[in-house]
Amino acid sequence: MEMAQQFPKCQVVGMDFQSATLSSLGRSMSNLSFQNVIMQRNTTGLEPLKEDTVDYVMMRDVWLVNSPAHKWFETLAQVFRVLKPGGWVEIYEQDLDVHSPGPYMKITDEWYGSLYENVGVSRSIRDTLSPTMDKIGYINIDERGIELPVGEWSTIPGMFKRIL
Repeated sequence: MEMAQQFPKCQVVGMDFQSATLSSLGRSMSNLSFQNVIMQRNTTGLEPLKEDTVDYVMMRDVWLVNSPAHKWFETLAQVFRVLKPGGWVEIYEQDLDVHSPGPYMKITDEWYGSLYENVGVSRSIRDTLSPTMDKIGYINIDERGIELPVGEWSTIPGMFKRIL
């Protein structure tokens, strides 16, 4: 929605597994449309788009949609197919590994670990995205990472620590 507002001369297509995000807008925008992608149907949602027609793709938190992890190759290949030469893709994903967990977070993390294993989620998918993109043919890959501590057990130098 923000992209459609900021760039009114661009056609913006939102894709997600449900359409609830647009139903709450209250008003329609002529340059904004939404496509519902049903992940169980083994689709990326990009198949209907023609080759070399998209200037910009932003993907955020699609790690679960791309489970099992091998689906990332298909998704990134589809993005590459629809991007125009010189097009841009931004991917915002989480590394699902928990570092320095407290006692309760450790128990929760072990439970999540079992869940991830059962659905085929790679906890370190972030580490495989750049090599996968390189293999597909992407160029000028700029990978950046930031650690965001949660709780009062942060061991990251320079990050805010809670003082009791």
